[in-house]
Amino acid sequence: MLESLDSNAVLVVGGGRIARLAIKLGSLLNISDEKTLDRIGIEATCLNAMIVAKALNLQFLKGDPRKLKPIDKTIVTCGYLEGWTTDVDAAYAAKSLNSDILFNLSREKGVYNKDPHIYKKSRLIKHISYDAAIELQKDRRKPGSSFIFDPLAIKICKENNIKIVITNKIKDVERYVKGKEIRGSIIG
Repeated sequence: MLESLDSNAVLVVGGGRIARLAIKLGSLLNISDEKTLDRIGIEATCLNAMIVAKALNLQFLKGDPRKLKPIDKTIVTCGYLEGWTTDVDAAYAAKSLNSDILFNLSREKGVYNKDPHIYKKSRLIKHISYDAAIELQKDRRKPGSSFIFDPLAIKICKENNIKIVITNKIKDVERYVKGKEIRGSIIG
């Protein structure tokens, strides 16, 4: 699949469970400063990104996604700034590369009307506007928080007309590129 990626592709790797556990450990050790807890999470994203880059034989780049320039290779990067999620980093990377699409590979199949882990009758939303996606996730920003896609990142994508594809299947990336229906959700 990676061999078919555009030469300007950027893989932004999140911290996942490792980041959440590290942030929780920091909290248990009485670290209450959100900036420090964010930095702990960011370092976990960098560790994960370095592993992914090495495993896929790609270049790892740590830095400000707003300053990315088109290059002739796929790069792997991580979190950058306290207060941002890797979704925000990905949105800024997409903006920097003048992309019209951002793929978010998630553990979730897509965007749901309610949290599918809590509500058995939640339903997948195949197409959702930027504003409706933001409304679903309001008031959930704190270090280590988890939501389908960061509302700030959605705003960045909306301002730059970047569609967001949320899926848990890498094959959906190929399906979308070929103009086929995906199993996940499209924001935009």
